[in-house]
Amino acid sequence: MDERTVILLGLAGSKAYGMDTPESDDDWRGVFVYPTERVLGLPSLCGPETIDDTAHETVLHEVGKFVRLALAGNPNILEQLYLETYPTLTVEGAWLVGARDAFLSQCVRVTYGGYAIAQMKKLATRERQGLVGFNPRVKGRYEKHARHCFRLLRQGTQLLRDGYLDVRVTNPAELFAIGQMPLAELKPRFEEAKAEMDAVESSLPLEPDYARVNELLLRIREAAWTSTRK
Repeated sequence: MDERTVILLGLAGSKAYGMDTPESDDDWRGVFVYPTERVLGLPSLCGPETIDDTAHETVLHEVGKFVRLALAGNPNILEQLYLETYPTLTVEGAWLVGARDAFLSQCVRVTYGGYAIAQMKKLATRERQGLVGFNPRVKGRYEKHARHCFRLLRQGTQLLRDGYLDVRVTNPAELFAIGQMPLAELKPRFEEAKAEMDAVESSLPLEPDYARVNELLLRIREAAWTSTRK
């Protein structure tokens, strides 16, 4: 392996969800691996754990950070393990995808559902204050952020119920309609979707399979070490 080897790269965002419009950009997301000797050395000499290449609309996480975020149930990270296609997928990347169920746990109730409902509450508070939109970070993006939050509720429910995630949404028209709703109509739809999630008696474990993920990470590090020794 060279100084930074990409082991997984896929198209995420609206194009992966089937929610893209003519104005939609590509959102490339992936995982890279540093040579193991760099990871074992001084942290200051290892390099950044996240590469944000704005010019190429690409965000990459080093595998160590990636697995930490996936274990925490981060939606943006977990979905990378369920994309339909990967233009770049090495053997090590395939190991990650093959072990995606090991990252799942009941925490998705919070990381998917909790986030969406928290955003809904903030929106209601801001509306009462005479402000517009969810928060300054998504200024002017009410419709897109509303769709995003509702999609998280639906996908979190699917993960809890099926232990699997379909990144591409089944009914884009419904989500676009959600984005057009005023707060008075949007709030009950969110509450209904959250109630559906809460009602799921999930077979997901309370915690992810840390031992299996740790073994996987060590296996990837070993492959990187072996590659540099050749």
